[in-house]
Amino acid sequence: MNARPLLLRAAVGLAVAFVVAWIALRQAAVITVMRAFYDALGMGDVYGTRLRWSVWLGAGGAAAAVLLALPVLAVARAPRGPARPPAPREGAEQASELPTDDEISRMMARLEPADLIRPPRSATGDRTARRIGWGAFGLTALVLGAVLVPGAMALRDPLLAARNAQPFGVTDPVYGRDVAYTVFTVPALSAVVQLALVGFFLALCAVLAVAGALWYAETQRGGRADAESVRSRGLGWGLLLGGGLLAGIAAALWLSRYGILSTGDGTLAGPGRATRHIDLPARAVASIAVACLALVAVAWAVPAVRRAWMPRRQGPAAVWGLGAWAATAAVLVVISSAWWLVLLALVVLAGVLLHRGTVGDAEASVPLWALPAFAAATVAVFGVMGPIGARIYDAFVLRGPTYQVERQAIADSLAGTRRAAGLDAATVRTNRYARAAVTPADVRAAPASVASLRLLDIAAARDACTSREVPRDVNAYVCDDIDINRMTVDGRLRTVLVAGREIAPAARGDFQRTHLGLTHGYGVLVAPVDEVASDGQPSWFARGFPQAGLTPPLRHPEIYFGAASGAPWTLVNTDQPVLDGRNPATVITDWCRGDNAASCGADGGTGIALGSGWRRFAAATYVGGIPVAGDSRRALSAMGGDGTRLLLMRDIRTRVRELAPFLRADADPYFAPAGGTLWVVVPLYTHTARYPYAAAYGDSNYMRQPAVAAMDAYSGRTYLFVLDPDEPMLATWRRVYPGLFTPGERMDAVAPGLRAQLRYGEDVFAFQSAAAERYHVSDPQLLANGSAQWAEGWQRQDDQSVPSNARYAVWRDRAGGPERFGLIRTYTGLSRDGQPPSTMAGMLSASSDPATLGALTLDRFTGDAAPSSLTAFGGRITNNADMAQQLKLQSAPAWGDTMVVPVGRGLLYVLPIYLRTQGTGTPAAVFRVVVSTGGDDVAWGRTLPDALVALRASSGAPVADDGAGVPELAARAQAELEAYNAAMGSGDYAAAARHLAALRVLLGRLNRGARTP
Repeated sequence: MNARPLLLRAAVGLAVAFVVAWIALRQAAVITVMRAFYDALGMGDVYGTRLRWSVWLGAGGAAAAVLLALPVLAVARAPRGPARPPAPREGAEQASELPTDDEISRMMARLEPADLIRPPRSATGDRTARRIGWGAFGLTALVLGAVLVPGAMALRDPLLAARNAQPFGVTDPVYGRDVAYTVFTVPALSAVVQLALVGFFLALCAVLAVAGALWYAETQRGGRADAESVRSRGLGWGLLLGGGLLAGIAAALWLSRYGILSTGDGTLAGPGRATRHIDLPARAVASIAVACLALVAVAWAVPAVRRAWMPRRQGPAAVWGLGAWAATAAVLVVISSAWWLVLLALVVLAGVLLHRGTVGDAEASVPLWALPAFAAATVAVFGVMGPIGARIYDAFVLRGPTYQVERQAIADSLAGTRRAAGLDAATVRTNRYARAAVTPADVRAAPASVASLRLLDIAAARDACTSREVPRDVNAYVCDDIDINRMTVDGRLRTVLVAGREIAPAARGDFQRTHLGLTHGYGVLVAPVDEVASDGQPSWFARGFPQAGLTPPLRHPEIYFGAASGAPWTLVNTDQPVLDGRNPATVITDWCRGDNAASCGADGGTGIALGSGWRRFAAATYVGGIPVAGDSRRALSAMGGDGTRLLLMRDIRTRVRELAPFLRADADPYFAPAGGTLWVVVPLYTHTARYPYAAAYGDSNYMRQPAVAAMDAYSGRTYLFVLDPDEPMLATWRRVYPGLFTPGERMDAVAPGLRAQLRYGEDVFAFQSAAAERYHVSDPQLLANGSAQWAEGWQRQDDQSVPSNARYAVWRDRAGGPERFGLIRTYTGLSRDGQPPSTMAGMLSASSDPATLGALTLDRFTGDAAPSSLTAFGGRITNNADMAQQLKLQSAPAWGDTMVVPVGRGLLYVLPIYLRTQGTGTPAAVFRVVVSTGGDDVAWGRTLPDALVALRASSGAPVADDGAGVPELAARAQAELEAYNAAMGSGDYAAAARHLAALRVLLGRLNRGARTP
């Protein structure tokens, strides 16, 4: 016997065994580590549910793969005909090798007439055929398993959501089903159907390939009877699998009727009249017709039925096929529209041509390829006849103005989009604010609103935090995540900038620094947004090493878990030196243990305890790959005693994707120091693209913020707090995974003070504000003609116009009410003559106050009293001769963000203009602060109070000053004069001009008196 095939088989077997063993080891390591991770979070039941369902679905996918591969084995089985008898053994009695009479009778009963003329086969040939059959079966099952097993496991969450779906309380306008059916049930069914289609298609391809190869081999051997047997088996099993494929296509066509409910353009967010009357009925009829075709294919898979009922000649076959098409067209004529008579006429014409013999020989045999060709043509025609028919109907029948033709669909789109975006619950006001209507009393009554007008430049603050607020010779920290929030400081509501000091990705290098040395960042910096030092630096009141400036002080300012994406895994409580911001050589071995254990809860933080056995080996495999090699070996050697912990998923967005992949985390997480704990917070959204008759913005046409994720930056404790338990999508997921979410009522107990720092998310507000551009109206006719459509506001920055995004600010929404923190975005009307509109058309605001989180207010501005647009405000600056001259004297001044906040009955506009830092070009010192009240006049000053006084002096607008006394004004004037003289002496004429202009403003205030009544 040749040893080479044996060696080859042994090598292949070893390779397969190694791959299988590695996959099993890897999966066991993943399960071990992830179970420990969820247990550390107190969410072990969540992982148990997921693991249990994943295993069951994976087993179902494997079983389906085996079942779909069985036809390959059936097609490839050895023929039943006579085999050449084996050579007699030496010394054996010849008589003992002869069959008995009973054996001969049974053998003859199994023979077919064609078997008598077939060339004899050897026993070796039978064994080869069996090996080929089993090999083809194994390969097919392996390919199908590789597709179906992970595909079935991916169905876990969609199926669980469909099983536990909670009603929206709103029905779609076409079928009258609750929206939950289209949001949860239809996607789950569609995913199952798509997976089944892939499985049937792959199995069908395998059967046809094996049958074709065997048929060719038997034909070459001369075994025509065997070839015909293979052909018959291949045809039968192919028809069965093809029937399954057609059944899946029929189901997909049926479900597509629901998917079309959430498609359309800006005005029609769902099916219009043509789609309702033509396309939807056509899809239903096509689905039933294809299902009938599937039943026929399955029936023909039985040889007896196939011999009795399957047409053999082209003429009868064409009549059957055209008859099926004609019946479909007739049904469409009855239930949909007489326009389907066109299809019926085409079918009749084809029948006439057939009868006249112009399509071929009607008595010729039907070729084998005709069956799949007819099925494919039927699916193709039935799949496109609905959309094409709707287009033809719309072009030739539905003529007239859009609103006249599509009145009902437009009304449904308006109602659906407003519900999906939450605009139907918004408070709507008209002309609540007017131009030039801010009074001195309004300014005095809104200190937090005025103080929320941001003068700090974010880029400059980021550079200052990274370059100046770290210890000397320590280059490992960066302040990439800087956010706007509010705090109560000394009894005052202040809008502040909060920056977390995290490990810089560029500081990570080798394995030691990445996973052992740079384990955590340190502390936060907080500064008021309206205070800027003379050199452009923020006025940090919380800063330093150690952390200082917060009340109550942070118990643990270390940031082991943060907001910056891509934080790598790390090992803590090892014997390796780590950087803590104060002493790079300090060995930290007490994370969440010893004196620090009280800060980490009863479970001791969310680090994974490694121990000394399988869990340690599993953790090393999980983070490093192949055991005892590469990073896995390094991780094993770095794992110290029993106190070593593995920290995984250390940025909040990655953690949320693991815990709740069905929720979307906001793109901008933020730090929130509250109650002595530093939290990392991110809003969580439910979203879908399947809300009926709702316009899509981005990849969603429905979005809400019913939850928020909060993670302790030190211990990693993570909570998914429920803010809106009645939101139907979140209610569904709470039924699926009840242990995943924490009721909002418990927030004050587990995270004291955090509720007061929650923000309404920027992403959901961007979705809602985009929808408001067109759907802020309540009249379908206004939506149809577009006369009331809004456009996003644009602002001037340097020499170009850029979109003005939503801004966090503070304002008083009603007289006598409290000032509240939230998001504001402004709109203009559409440009009609190529020029940007000069007035605002509207404003959308969302509250971030705990009691009214997410409450929307929609303001409309009409008539001559409408405030100026941001573009007009910027234009007035460039058209002001004095301002333009002063700006020309500067070296590339940088325009900041234009801020607008409601103050009293008007709007206050503020724009900081900076001087750029030499070298980097980053905005730094504030050159001027420009203010306006939405009228024709603008003014500026070196500070916001100076600018407000200058505005009053130049235009008579009733804006109060800052109440500075004569001594303070005189001191400012003296400082400006000295700065002017110094600049002139050094030849810095640009700086001299700035100081001279500031001096003029201060002298004017001194002449008018310290306080103006």
